[in-house]
Amino acid sequence: MSHKEEKRYPFWHVAPHVVILGAGASKAAFPNGDKNGRELPLMQDFVEVLNLGPALSEYDIEYEGVNFEKIYDELYQSNDHPELVKYVENSVREYFSKFEIPSRVTLYDELILSLREKDHIYTFNWDPLLLQAYRRHSKIKKLPSIHFLHGNVAVGICKNHKTVGYIKGCCSKCDNPYSPVRLLYPVADKDYDSSPFISSEWKHLEWVLERSFMLTIFGYSAPETDVVAKEMMGKAWDINDKKKFNEIEIIDIKSEEELHATWSDFIVSHHYSCWESIRDSLIFRYPRRSCVAWGESIMQLDPWKDNYLPEFNDINKLQKWFAPLLRQEVDFDEEDKRLTDLQSS
Repeated sequence: MSHKEEKRYPFWHVAPHVVILGAGASKAAFPNGDKNGRELPLMQDFVEVLNLGPALSEYDIEYEGVNFEKIYDELYQSNDHPELVKYVENSVREYFSKFEIPSRVTLYDELILSLREKDHIYTFNWDPLLLQAYRRHSKIKKLPSIHFLHGNVAVGICKNHKTVGYIKGCCSKCDNPYSPVRLLYPVADKDYDSSPFISSEWKHLEWVLERSFMLTIFGYSAPETDVVAKEMMGKAWDINDKKKFNEIEIIDIKSEEELHATWSDFIVSHHYSCWESIRDSLIFRYPRRSCVAWGESIMQLDPWKDNYLPEFNDINKLQKWFAPLLRQEVDFDEEDKRLTDLQSS
């Protein structure tokens, strides 16, 4: 967002909408698994889904009822069984690398198209499904950016030239194949600075959070194992000079009391809402206009009509539905025409 844009338009027209995705988001987007029925694990059932139990039992590692990240942390920190650590790391990468997105419309397709170019999606997830959804909408130029806070099996880097791309691609500067990014970090010392790629993703999140208007947290529970991550996000959010106006949406199946307790440091007064489904959120209520519609409602007392995203099975029909919104954005960018409520025009 340029200073010129900030002065020309109300901030809610140009400030970013930030979306944070956790494991629960992929689980909600693919409740029946991927194209081939491959199941999306949560940390609580991670060992079971990836069938790591036999290997852990062979080394007398207790794992039932234990968060996977804690198991990995103890293995990594003790350094007693480096061969087991390597096996676990390889198993994780191999399992997630096999995911394929279904040909039908998915929740990730809808989410990506429902955000504007100024908006940003940050995911903690290792699966490639978000990126696969993003790539099949590549002909649409005004998509949000996506970032990977814990690495991703579909992302590769060139360590020599600090370039990033799809794992099956090559560096644009040296034409060498990209190398995989790190996925697992020990809980006790999540040193994101040790990875230039991960460090840059976190710095980007901090920079955007300081300037954002809306924050949606989808399927991310901020577990004790991610205390560093929550602290980093909290510091950036506190600096945001629009914090008293900002809205937070939390998408999770937990009770509102639990969610409020988890995210109370981010919430100002009553400026938050909790939903069990992201379809009830402002993103799906006002696709590509979440910040504008909410800003007009609370700042100008001019609420917009709901424009809920219909459910489609066909990708082309989904993209076609967004065409009027995208055309209006071209006029906004090129002809300086203000974004308006299409439902009222």
